[in-house]
Amino acid sequence: MKVELKLINEVVFNESNLSTIFNVARPRCYGILVNKDYSYKLGWQSEIVNPKINEISDNVYSIGIDLNFAIIDFEKGNVVLNLSLDYFFYDTKLQNGFIYVITELLIIKINQMTYEVIEKFSLPDFFNEIIFNNNTIEIKCLNDEIVCYPN
Repeated sequence: MKVELKLINEVVFNESNLSTIFNVARPRCYGILVNKDYSYKLGWQSEIVNPKINEISDNVYSIGIDLNFAIIDFEKGNVVLNLSLDYFFYDTKLQNGFIYVITELLIIKINQMTYEVIEKFSLPDFFNEIIFNNNTIEIKCLNDEIVCYPN
């Protein structure tokens, strides 16, 4: 079943007994991540953007916003990875059995089966685009600089 984010207010968040995925010190926005069997609550600061949800595999989803990223297994009902990021979350990409967590100045490579962080790629400037080639990952930054890493 698809996972949905339902926006809620602070009162509902505070009264909820649901497990918290991430809750920042002073959240401005609140939500509940829902599927048919399990739900989790979360709080975040960005008022302009909502958390980005991506399907990793059947009943496994990632969610990222601000300086937070998590992977939740909705079949087993547990959070398999929860990261505090050093840079703002941008996106998640899947490629060749790996999850790539894209932040403004760092890309985190995660094994899609074990959910272990494999590698981190530092960027010389803010992220703009990622291109997966056969043997390399090409990352374009805002200053038109391109960095390549083995895929």
